[in-house]
Amino acid sequence: MVGDQIDTQRCPACGARLPEGFLPGPGGRPGARCGRCQALERHRFLALVLRAFGPFVSSAGLVLDVAPSRHTTHVLHELGARAIAMDFDPAADGRDVSVQASLTQVPLAAGSVDLMICYHVLEHVPDDAVAMAEIRRVLASDGLGLVQVPLDQHRPTVEDPGADAETRTRRFGQADHVRLYGWDVEDRLRAAGLDVLRLRCVDLVPPATRARYGLMEDEVTWLVRPAAEAPGRLLRAGDLGIARLDLLGRVDLAEPARRPVRPWHARMKGRVLRRLPQPVRRVLRKIVRGDSRPVRPADG
Repeated sequence: MVGDQIDTQRCPACGARLPEGFLPGPGGRPGARCGRCQALERHRFLALVLRAFGPFVSSAGLVLDVAPSRHTTHVLHELGARAIAMDFDPAADGRDVSVQASLTQVPLAAGSVDLMICYHVLEHVPDDAVAMAEIRRVLASDGLGLVQVPLDQHRPTVEDPGADAETRTRRFGQADHVRLYGWDVEDRLRAAGLDVLRLRCVDLVPPATRARYGLMEDEVTWLVRPAAEAPGRLLRAGDLGIARLDLLGRVDLAEPARRPVRPWHARMKGRVLRRLPQPVRRVLRKIVRGDSRPVRPADG
């Protein structure tokens, strides 16, 4: 029993200590739901990942949370993230969002998002290739996305956007799902121009931590980033310096194998400068350096 392995279970989404353990969830699944915030296993794994990447989340210039859950919103607020919540139909689930839009037409500039959270969204979108291309478009060159979808790892993706509600429920699990993703989901993300890193709970979270937070071994989330060219690459944990996610004692992350994240105000300044004509940028840089020498005219 869980009680023999750990002292008290705890929800990483809301911080509640649960002496009686997690409650049954959908379909009577044991140990699925937090009795305080109602977070399921996937919400708790996402909370753990976000807390592990806390410094990156806190320093991100813009976080886009697509179809946000209250659990994610709470963690992002706790980490001090500058977040925009977006949903296509917020009234359907009573979501409080700042932008109503589809993932196939995100009303944000290219390269403007430092972190995107896209959890259990793509299975609702008829043209997921367009949605994945939008993820690629809006992410900054050093931005990251966290993507999760319902998954059957034993077969390729099956889909039928034109099916009726009864058929969708029977084949895909819910009336508003148009597909059930399979083992080829990473190929679909790569085809959209995204590098893909598979974050498997069993690989990253030690057994004691999984038991403490009520996580499932087969929980999978994908960390994506814009690729230099399509198709994107399959990454390994070492490519981003990820060693282990363990909040029982500490978060064990190696030094990220990419350039450090600059403060958000410095990143915004850089983006503004890039939009100015080159001669104007030269003058501004000389002013900042205190260089009084005349500016050489631009070529041509």
